[in-house]
Amino acid sequence: MWTGKRSLVYLKVNPNEPVFKMREVTLGNRLENTYTIISGLESGDEIVTKGTFTVDAAAQLQGKKSMMNQTEQEPSITNMDMSLPRSFQEEFMKALPSYFQLKDALVKGNADDVSAFAKASSKKMSVIAKKDLDDMLESHLNKSIEMLDAIASNSDLENQRVHFVILNENLVAIASNLDDLQNTLYVQECPMANNNKGAVWLSAEEEIRNPYYGDAMLTCGAVIDRIK
Repeated sequence: MWTGKRSLVYLKVNPNEPVFKMREVTLGNRLENTYTIISGLESGDEIVTKGTFTVDAAAQLQGKKSMMNQTEQEPSITNMDMSLPRSFQEEFMKALPSYFQLKDALVKGNADDVSAFAKASSKKMSVIAKKDLDDMLESHLNKSIEMLDAIASNSDLENQRVHFVILNENLVAIASNLDDLQNTLYVQECPMANNNKGAVWLSAEEEIRNPYYGDAMLTCGAVIDRIK
């Protein structure tokens, strides 16, 4: 997992039990899809390689140390510069309607619809992921797809909303670099979501409809950025 300038893994601490501990590592050179680990792991260590963000979300739900509750200040997700190829932007915009349907289903509190729209959104995002992208963009997109898959395979509304937090950390970072929009996108934030640390989402409308609390706090939040 990449968070700001840090690289994190989940280390299996007991060979006989599915118990994991977050560990920061230092990356060296990249060779295709592999990296040299300079420090943080030893030969023989076993780490999570699939479903990492699912493990992280579970840790966050249990109040344990996770990527989502790190205290270190990270760069603003609306201030991460990425170069988005024109073809990527066109395909990304085609995938956003399914995301908006997912967001609206969370507003309504319909877990089944949330799963269905997450699956549809993942399918469209996965097509984009097969293109040749730079490292940062590829990382954010792959994390988004992993979160969409986690939401699609989960029927618990609150757990879906936990994964939605991480999904938006990555999607908003990408969307903030779009530069050829026909309509304005709104970056909105609920300060009470994510254990009062705040969480963002994208909307095609300026009016606040909170996907993290639904009817319980429907209008809680504010527009924090506009992508034009």
